[in-house]
Amino acid sequence: MQVDSNRLAVRILGWGAFFAGLMAGAFILSKAFVFPEIFQLHYNGYGLLSAIATLLTIVLLVRMVSGKSHSEEASWFMLVLFGDILFAGGEALQRFSATASGAIFWSQVSGIGIPLIAIGLFLFAASYTKPPEARLGVVAPLFIAVAMLVGLFYSEGNLLFNNDPSQMHLFPWGYNSEIGPAFILSVLWAGILSAAAALMLIIFSRTNRNHLLRKQSLLYF
Repeated sequence: MQVDSNRLAVRILGWGAFFAGLMAGAFILSKAFVFPEIFQLHYNGYGLLSAIATLLTIVLLVRMVSGKSHSEEASWFMLVLFGDILFAGGEALQRFSATASGAIFWSQVSGIGIPLIAIGLFLFAASYTKPPEARLGVVAPLFIAVAMLVGLFYSEGNLLFNNDPSQMHLFPWGYNSEIGPAFILSVLWAGILSAAAALMLIIFSRTNRNHLLRKQSLLYF
């Protein structure tokens, strides 16, 4: 029964990622027709590290998805990887952008990955340690919905970052914008959930009787 539920969770996450990819592709193409400058790119060495990290994360995610055995923990860790691809990939393309409008668009894509990474880390830790107070059946959909809401606030309007191209500043590492009045909310969201995930893993490593699991839980740091 546990194996079936794990397979179902992975299947749902896989189809969700597939449709999310289609929606993201359609969104990017629609933006490209209206704002073709988002694909006006040039080389910037400051974005190279993020680009390499994106490629490595894509390879790792593909290997995990194509693997024969999956678990609930692996499903949530794949959500972390998906968020990291959005974050690092968007950040790299922001550095490579030759126009302010293009940099804003890719920074919005990057920003959507931040709340997904945070919630993925929390749900991974909750699944791995399985504390009694964690009710993932209720918590997971709620947190994912809130994560997407935070991403929406990030990508639309000027709440977290100023998305006015005229207010962008060009630095050697690319275009950057000023933070908005609600930027602290994004920091708190990522910080609190990441700290909660770390705390669960630390407590688990100190209280679990299985020596191998205790050592394994510390590897995630």
